[in-house]
Amino acid sequence: MSRLGLPEMSDDVTWLVRHHDFLLSWNLKPDDRPTPRQRRFMEHPLFPLLLRVNAADAAASWGSSRKGEIGRMLEELLAEKE
Repeated sequence: MSRLGLPEMSDDVTWLVRHHDFLLSWNLKPDDRPTPRQRRFMEHPLFPLLLRVNAADAAASWGSSRKGEIGRMLEELLAEKE
């Protein structure tokens, strides 16, 4: 990020890259609700952006990917909190 002239974004980009596959490890089904630990993770300020990163990743995936489906479920949960 420094080379691109955006050193202030390096921590955020690192966090997004580190967690970009989190959806696959959660194994959520349509009627499941996140655990308390998962809910705490969802409270991270970058979580809404992480969902967008996952949506882009799912759209660019070859074959089928559950990322888009799970991401939409979590976006709905976030909207319920507002």
